[in-house]
Amino acid sequence: MSTLSIRRGRGQSNESTIRDNNACQLDWLGKLIAVTVLVGIAFPTSLRAQSSGDPGAPNMSGVTDVTPGWKYLLVNDDLVMLQVTNSNGMLTTSLVSMNTSNSALSGTQQNITIHASTTSTPPFDPTNSVVAAEASGRMFNTPTDMVAVLTATEDGWQFSLANSTGVQSSVLATGFPPEGTVYTQVVMGDFNGDGLADALTFYEDTNFDANGSRPR
Repeated sequence: MSTLSIRRGRGQSNESTIRDNNACQLDWLGKLIAVTVLVGIAFPTSLRAQSSGDPGAPNMSGVTDVTPGWKYLLVNDDLVMLQVTNSNGMLTTSLVSMNTSNSALSGTQQNITIHASTTSTPPFDPTNSVVAAEASGRMFNTPTDMVAVLTATEDGWQFSLANSTGVQSSVLATGFPPEGTVYTQVVMGDFNGDGLADALTFYEDTNFDANGSRPR
């Protein structure tokens, strides 16, 4: 009787131990499943980036800035065109601006005068020249872009900045005025790495020096 009671005690103890081990294993398995689900939720992009069916896609898991330093994102774009009119030798440089909506032009056309000549006999040939050029970009930390315009005028090479609030102009201090056939060009780029656009201007004329050896 005593031996049987001891065996029964051991049997009960073993059964209890097995149940406790099974409970621990189930609890550990449940925690493992929960952690796996949380990891999948927290890192869906990085885990799926390499298994999206596009083996050539870049690995973006370690990229913290997908805009390469841009300080702004353009949502709506407006159309701005440069216009140079020549009426009886009188030159007018202006910007023609139109809004866009749903991938179509909208609103009323706006004309912004950049420069109007005061003489009908400019020192350069307006009929065989690139009198003006423009480029646009986010030059300042403002809500709108700026349009940079370079214009050959009777007073010299005029550089202007225009946006929806107005136009600011000044004549560049250069070693030669626009004479003969002139060429102008403006490009925009971030040349100093501050995340904002900078204007770079090019201008040339075909007027030769006193020896006739080179353009000035």
